[in-house]
Amino acid sequence: MSPPTSPAVRLLESAIDAGTVPGGIIAHGRDPEPVARGAVAPGGAAFPADAIVRIQSMTKAIQAVAAARLVERGVLALDSPVVPWLPELAAPRVLPRPDADLDQAVPSPTEITLRHLLTCTSGLGIATAEGPLQRAMAESGLEAGSAPWTLAADEWLAALGAPPLAGEPGRVWRYHHSFSVLGILLSRVTGSPLDAHLRADLLDPLGMVDTGSFVPAAQSHRLPPAFTVEDGEPAETTDQVPSSVKRPDSFYPGFWDGTGWGFGVCVVTDGEHRGRWRWSGGFGTDFFVDADGTIGSLLAQVEIGEHLMPLLEAFQDLPTPPN
Repeated sequence: MSPPTSPAVRLLESAIDAGTVPGGIIAHGRDPEPVARGAVAPGGAAFPADAIVRIQSMTKAIQAVAAARLVERGVLALDSPVVPWLPELAAPRVLPRPDADLDQAVPSPTEITLRHLLTCTSGLGIATAEGPLQRAMAESGLEAGSAPWTLAADEWLAALGAPPLAGEPGRVWRYHHSFSVLGILLSRVTGSPLDAHLRADLLDPLGMVDTGSFVPAAQSHRLPPAFTVEDGEPAETTDQVPSSVKRPDSFYPGFWDGTGWGFGVCVVTDGEHRGRWRWSGGFGTDFFVDADGTIGSLLAQVEIGEHLMPLLEAFQDLPTPPN
């Protein structure tokens, strides 16, 4: 007699039956085994349990751990300026408000630190307010999206350092760009390409042999296609962001309701899962870690949007498994 199907697996199966995702991998529990269900594409081959998936923004947690290890060794300090390694960000100017004219920028009284990058409070990030800064970033190729940056790292950082910041570091929260800057910082501090440093210092020691910046050609057959959606088809972490910088226009409406931001991940600050740290990736991946040791991992390959949010919310609400 086969063992009963877990709530997590039933959740994924129901999402497949509903056409939310063609397939994926899910894990839930303490030291859980990943389970694959469905297909890599509608009507296609089975979704393999050893698939290599695009985790996108979930890489922030990996970079945060890599940075914390350098802090632990005394190579970096959380509250020291990053300018010695990133001169492109020297003498930043700040806008009085995100939608102000660029000529209203004034010298910032605060330099950007590692803590600011880890908490997305550097003043760099997605320009959510329509206005001159948003247009300047778009014209310079600095808009965030699911595709990689088109500029090389040094060229990109130089372009990023040209326009003013959306606000003084430590006093405004903006998503995304801080972690691209962090990747360049890690590379320059270690004198090694980011992927090589992560591989040697973190990924290989942890046995994360398939995690990296790109998929080797010999393993490309393990990379399932990714989909967008059109017409509905196919150790305790704490909140590190002060309430004063949690503005309604920081990200999407309601983001800060019961949510904070730690180092590279968001933190649940209220409700049944208070203390949980988690984050998602733009192509339908999600993970969480609870204080009692419960972990969850969902690896689909459908772009996040209204179509996918019910699945992610149900995944986050799975009942804690018994001991």
